[in-house]
Amino acid sequence: MKAGFLKKIQWSFKNWQQFALPGLSIVGLVVLVRLSGALQMLEWGAFDRFMRYRPIEPVDRRVVIVGVTEEDIRHVGYPVPDGELAQLITKLNSYKPRAIGLDIFRDLPVQPGEAELVKIFKTTRNVIGIEKSILPDAQNSIVNPPPELPTTQVGFADVILDRDGNVRRSLIASPRLNGGYQFSLGLRLAEAYLKAEGIEIDNGIKDKNAIRFGTVEFPRLQPHDGGYIGVDAGGNQILMNWRSGQKRFPMFSLKDIKTNNFNADAIRDRIVIIGMVAASVKDTLTAPAVNEDLVEGVEYQAHSTSQIISAVLDGRSLLQVLPDAWEYVLIIFWGGAGIAIGNIRRRTNTPAQERDSPIPNLLMMTAITISLVAGCYGLLLLGWWVPVIPTIFAFVGAGLVTRYIQDLRSLIEQRQLMLEQRQNTLDDAFNALHNGPLQTLAGILSSLRTDGLEPQVIGVKLESLDRELRQVYESLRPERLAKQGAAPLHELLYEVYHNTLQRDFAGFKGLKIKLPNINPVEDFYLTAEHKHELSLFLEEALCNVGKHARDATQLRVICKQENGWCSLRVVDNGAGISPTQTIVEQGGTKLAKSLAKKLGGSFTRSPNTPKGTICELTWPVGKT
Repeated sequence: MKAGFLKKIQWSFKNWQQFALPGLSIVGLVVLVRLSGALQMLEWGAFDRFMRYRPIEPVDRRVVIVGVTEEDIRHVGYPVPDGELAQLITKLNSYKPRAIGLDIFRDLPVQPGEAELVKIFKTTRNVIGIEKSILPDAQNSIVNPPPELPTTQVGFADVILDRDGNVRRSLIASPRLNGGYQFSLGLRLAEAYLKAEGIEIDNGIKDKNAIRFGTVEFPRLQPHDGGYIGVDAGGNQILMNWRSGQKRFPMFSLKDIKTNNFNADAIRDRIVIIGMVAASVKDTLTAPAVNEDLVEGVEYQAHSTSQIISAVLDGRSLLQVLPDAWEYVLIIFWGGAGIAIGNIRRRTNTPAQERDSPIPNLLMMTAITISLVAGCYGLLLLGWWVPVIPTIFAFVGAGLVTRYIQDLRSLIEQRQLMLEQRQNTLDDAFNALHNGPLQTLAGILSSLRTDGLEPQVIGVKLESLDRELRQVYESLRPERLAKQGAAPLHELLYEVYHNTLQRDFAGFKGLKIKLPNINPVEDFYLTAEHKHELSLFLEEALCNVGKHARDATQLRVICKQENGWCSLRVVDNGAGISPTQTIVEQGGTKLAKSLAKKLGGSFTRSPNTPKGTICELTWPVGKT
């Protein structure tokens, strides 16, 4: 039984390979396309939508934005004079914020009020200015920080754009072009805020080049993380985990601060970021992950600052990714699932492997695809970015191709079967007539020549001939063949053995010993046509005994399985075949050899010892 089970597994695996190869080709193609970077845009788009449709988060009141609006520009002018900035910073600082970020370039003075602003820069330790020193613009130019600020009170405002012009990454630290190391404005502000909480900045533990606050280590983006393929991951970049919701941070205008139109508690012990929000200034960027419209540069700095503080103090998730190898394991796994689902269908026992409607497969694939998308969305809520687009492509593509190839093969097989069935019908009709009615008719003619039968006896024989002709018709009906295909082989063979020995053949009348040893064998790989042909083989062999072995006294029919081979043997002790006799291949012998070839086995007819004939068909289990 164990060996038979292994044979069945081997047979199933061999057939699985045949229908899996097209689907595996699709999975391989998806992997190659992803490695080429052609799916980046689609993966970024899916990431953006997942991010934008997350549940609304509460407003982060630890970060406050003071935006210079169009109305403010009409009153104070543009660029905003140094004196206005000095008054704004002085007033804000009077409410004891932990840090004030000035997201406005001020490498050159803007009169009036230069002296007042210089004094603020020299005396106020919680003011952090900006520079553009990491990513030069198209003219390869940089913007210096306010010259009066020490380097510890300067952060760069450089923003990294993906190839589609959108922002999904945050550069929080990087080597300078002219040497040294610098932090971003968001990291400087977060550092100042967390220092007041007793949490210092340090190098990572898992990754020495990463940045860590307390026990929270910020994973550095790698070239192939998430939906990125070969991205420039220089410096210390992290994925932006934008804060969701329509209102993310408290926001006041310059006018609100000047007219005291705010609550002092909204400033005290907070981070305040000053920046331009006027449409005419165009300090904006595109970030579909947080907003379909443009995002103000000062709001980006607020998101970057809030992300760091929230991860350290609130345990808010940092976006992480699976290792590269595991991402491709995930894609291949779901591609295999698509292949399996594409091959799920009701099978019949016909050689053409008829299939039912593909609609259940499509519905199942649709439901699983929706679940897969929902699962990837759920993982993103937990802070894990997994490749949804290539996974869906592999799953759906492999499933549809598997289903299409299987149906195409079925169509080809059915066309071939139609041709084969025509020939098989003729062969089956010939065998059934040859083994039954024609033999009865030959017996009647022989008796008429030698015995001179009475009319009454002739009538009985003709009635027998009529029954046999009707049995031929019944044996060729499709439902009869279907029934044979569903029945175990040993039951069919025993039925043939029993019915054939009831027939009026001279060779059966002298039999004293009849030994049917028909054992169950594994027949999971046999089609209805195979079983039908094996039944015809046994009937032909028994009829030959009845016709030609007239002096036989013993008949043995053996069907067994040993060492992965099946054998069906008919042995008699009649006159038999002379060792020197040449066997003429007639219809029955040709059909037996044809059946042996289909089953991958052999057919032999040989002399028995001391006399008689052995007619045997052998074939391997599971080789059809």
